[in-house]
Amino acid sequence: MREQYVRILVPNYNPDPLSVKQFFQMQSFAKDVQTYLPYQSTTLLDFMSIAYNYCLKTRQNSLDNMACYRDDFRHKVMLFLTKYYPNGFKKNKKGLSDTCYKELLKYRKPRFKRDFLGEYEPIERIWFILALRACHSFLLSGHLIGDINQFAYKLEKIALMMKGDI
Repeated sequence: MREQYVRILVPNYNPDPLSVKQFFQMQSFAKDVQTYLPYQSTTLLDFMSIAYNYCLKTRQNSLDNMACYRDDFRHKVMLFLTKYYPNGFKKNKKGLSDTCYKELLKYRKPRFKRDFLGEYEPIERIWFILALRACHSFLLSGHLIGDINQFAYKLEKIALMMKGDI
């Protein structure tokens, strides 16, 4: 009922779904980086939320004032790594749990803006895939400080695309 009401208010509400290849790629990425600790949440999607918030902060502010946000971002990334990978990263050899698959299905039609009731732009799917690939490549890297800076740079490029500067 609520979804129908939202569709009446906003005519272009329904986001484009990921292609089959992109969805299976997201599943494969999530399987690769899923932690070996018994958490019920999907590790990749939790890390994507950190990246998403950083993209939104970068989009709203100028890049000159981003030093405090970069420090906060580094701190959140380090907290994430110590929570999910306390003994270092190991590539997952097992499959995902059913709860993780159900959580991934919620992202079949991704939105990458804060304004969920606003107009949907088809480029949001591309921003989501770019952020997903950046998160996956960072988690597979050695988690060095230079890798965090390179990861932040990739997210800042996505934020500039969201802003319309690129």
